[in-house]
Amino acid sequence: MTLIEIQRIGIDFGTSNTAASVSGLRHGNPIHEIIPLDDRDLLKSLLYFPSPRESYFGKAAIEKYFENEREGRFFQSIKRLLPNPDFSGTQISGRFVSLENLISRFLAEAKKRIEIKFDQSISEKEIVFGRPALYSLDEAREKLATTRFHEAIRLAGFQNYSLLEEPTAASRVAIKKSQGIPTKEKVTLVADLGGGTSDFTVLHQSDSGAHRVLAVHGIPLAGDALDSTFVSNRLLPYFGSEVKYQRPFSSNILTFPTSLISRIPKWHQHVILKEKSNWNFLLDLKKELVNPSDKKVLENIITLVDENLGYQLHQSVERLKIAIASSQQDQNEEKNFEFRSYPIDIQFGVQRMQYEEIIQGVARQITETAAETLRLAGIQPSQIDVLHFTGGTSQVPVLRKSIAAVVPQAVIEDQDSFTSVALGLSLNA
Repeated sequence: MTLIEIQRIGIDFGTSNTAASVSGLRHGNPIHEIIPLDDRDLLKSLLYFPSPRESYFGKAAIEKYFENEREGRFFQSIKRLLPNPDFSGTQISGRFVSLENLISRFLAEAKKRIEIKFDQSISEKEIVFGRPALYSLDEAREKLATTRFHEAIRLAGFQNYSLLEEPTAASRVAIKKSQGIPTKEKVTLVADLGGGTSDFTVLHQSDSGAHRVLAVHGIPLAGDALDSTFVSNRLLPYFGSEVKYQRPFSSNILTFPTSLISRIPKWHQHVILKEKSNWNFLLDLKKELVNPSDKKVLENIITLVDENLGYQLHQSVERLKIAIASSQQDQNEEKNFEFRSYPIDIQFGVQRMQYEEIIQGVARQITETAAETLRLAGIQPSQIDVLHFTGGTSQVPVLRKSIAAVVPQAVIEDQDSFTSVALGLSLNA
């Protein structure tokens, strides 16, 4: 293996995927490249614990989870839990594990894979971690998320690190691509639309090639929010939202608790449904149903939670989103949604127009955040020359169209959807 003189490493810990990059020297020649962490360079942000002492990550987490017939604990989208004060950790085989510890185990695995790749320790190397422009719009939750992420990084063994906003990192890639190319003064809006957050940067480039960040802003809504909105709109009745029950010796007819059903669309909160009090409530509900026909949907939610099927449900919704995104412009074209795992059997058709109507509220909030970023930068929409898209959610047509409408005179350019942030993190400021 060729020894690389590492100057800086960037790690983009994402809601769905994690990527890393390195800047340094190989045989005295400068390099700047993605570090392969797993399948297709990306390490899926997944953790699986068959037992407290055994753990798997990324692609292996999925494989082992199904190989073990879904026994144990499976986690996804744990980044989204960082600003949640109601979730401090969870039980794994009767042993409490904090959120910071969960995330640190994943980051330590990424660290180990990088060290194996380069055959050297990176504990004291300069590491730049990506972070959203905002974890939360609530100041206290934002502070909590940042504090937790710092603690997780330290627990993972990183000693010399800093944080950088993800859209700013993505903008560095755009800057590097333009270096050495004759250019005129321009203003760029970078839209980094990921799994958990949508982040924006306004970047000014002078005719001399110098660059200046004018504003960074974001919102904790992105691909997961689109998926959750679809679940809330179309799938909750299949998992008990309309179930009615009656307590023993009571004349009151009650509906399924909102505090529980609201967890269904949020994949990272399925673990809360398995907590003892919630789980016992679901099991006891079998004896208290008002309508015997509700037994099927109650079995659906019990199966979903008991067999840790949140990932499969997430993948089914994701497949629908991708199918609609890749379809032609025909608004009446129908794509099939399907989710089956006995006794769950859900399938129906969804038109592109219907899907876009469902997600329009989330799309509007993301678009408003883009417009707010321009305001913070003191820039008029007509002054934006280039709109850079990056992140997997940037491929959703209705969202692209909505953001592009904010800056109608801008030329649209795309960066790599999954690695541009990681590449930007390891570049010099």
